[in-house]
Amino acid sequence: MTTIPGNRWDQLDVDPVGATRRVSVCIPARDAGAALDRTLAALRVQRYPADAFEVVVVDDSSSPPLAIDPGGWPLSVHRHDGGRGFGAAGARNAAAAVATGDILVFLDADVIPSRDFVAAMARWFVATDDAVVLGAMRFVDVDDLSAAEVERLLLDGSWDEAAQARRIPGQDWRDVYFAQTRGFTVDEVDLFRVVTGAALAVHRERFREVGGFADVDIRGVGDTELGYRLMTNGGVLVPEAAALAWHQGRPTLRGGAARRNRGERRATTEQLLPVGGFRGPRPLVDADGRVVPRAVVHVVGDPSDRRVARAVERIRAVGSTDVAVTTVDTIAPDGRFTPAFARIWCSPDHLWGPGTLLRVIDALSAPDVGRLRVPSADGGVVLEAYTTRSLCRAARADGASSIGHRAARLFGDRWVAAERIDLRVVGPDGSVAPIRRRERGAQQILARLRWIGHTGRRRVAQPPTVRNGSDS
Repeated sequence: MTTIPGNRWDQLDVDPVGATRRVSVCIPARDAGAALDRTLAALRVQRYPADAFEVVVVDDSSSPPLAIDPGGWPLSVHRHDGGRGFGAAGARNAAAAVATGDILVFLDADVIPSRDFVAAMARWFVATDDAVVLGAMRFVDVDDLSAAEVERLLLDGSWDEAAQARRIPGQDWRDVYFAQTRGFTVDEVDLFRVVTGAALAVHRERFREVGGFADVDIRGVGDTELGYRLMTNGGVLVPEAAALAWHQGRPTLRGGAARRNRGERRATTEQLLPVGGFRGPRPLVDADGRVVPRAVVHVVGDPSDRRVARAVERIRAVGSTDVAVTTVDTIAPDGRFTPAFARIWCSPDHLWGPGTLLRVIDALSAPDVGRLRVPSADGGVVLEAYTTRSLCRAARADGASSIGHRAARLFGDRWVAAERIDLRVVGPDGSVAPIRRRERGAQQILARLRWIGHTGRRRVAQPPTVRNGSDS
């Protein structure tokens, strides 16, 4: 499998025409009406082999149920009774469960794809199954157009002109973020914030590995959370300008409704997304008064080993961070995906101080750092820490070197002195300095940051150009 460093999607060689891997276009629909008719009309005229893709529509509790005539092409309709709350995540998962394609393309029922949409999405998976392809979204007023008129405009080449004349401006927030991250080529920890299920492509195995969409009954949470898990699983976020789609009408949430939605989803995103910008200034506490972890960190070692258990307990004893700590056997992933942010091994001759955990997390959050190491006086290593993202990608990379070296090669390597991360040596008698009250207070100050990653590192730059492909 072709593997690229970081999020350098621009280094992938892709066929500008596209390839014919089997694609399943998954559409959740509830009382969609004419909007879905226009969407399906656009899919009927795709420049992609008709025998290489299918359309799976999941009727999400429509009343009355959707009645769609397949019309002799590969379209199936399935019923999903998810209740009257927001059920797009459950409907998308239901579509993925019955889809037969290698590539899952998620498209909303009120989104009109360009004729090259499916081909532009599919072409990236020839280079890597780790691709997470984001279609470009515009907003357009087409309420006065029938499905037949949309199909005619697409076929005779006049759709772009007609859509531009009807375009609804002001929905360019993803374009701004694209520029801030140098076209998504800077591997910031929160790149996933731009992922939406309205126009998204992912390999079915990667989708299965991370568990699909979180079935959250709040609009706008499941898409972002899926993006986090796909990225943590080693995904490469690809902004594909040629996969242009047109949302019919203005955004569903705007004005007061959008403000209410942000308030409703805040607590949920704080539980699901452990990354800076999604967490509040204080630890999140559940109804029973327990702190909800903002991140999970795996410590490598045998929990039955007294020294390992002591190290873990010392980390937990700090008590002022909301990071869950568990033990695992090895650095290498065991095949079962977990959204843990990092995996860390530490020599039993060293113990963590109050500031070690957050300083390790902060160091791993920087761009171009997949592995963090602390040297010993004799030239060895006393601590190794990896992002889960780097390990998952490295596990699928070719090469005879160890998974640790592959992770460092793909995501970057950094050395740091023990003193810089508050790592302490165990004395000859097994003693170590106790955690003093002032140290605990200092750790509490650090913990108030609530960050994994700092967005201030970004620099605005021109986006890159795809090699052998279109400009994105």
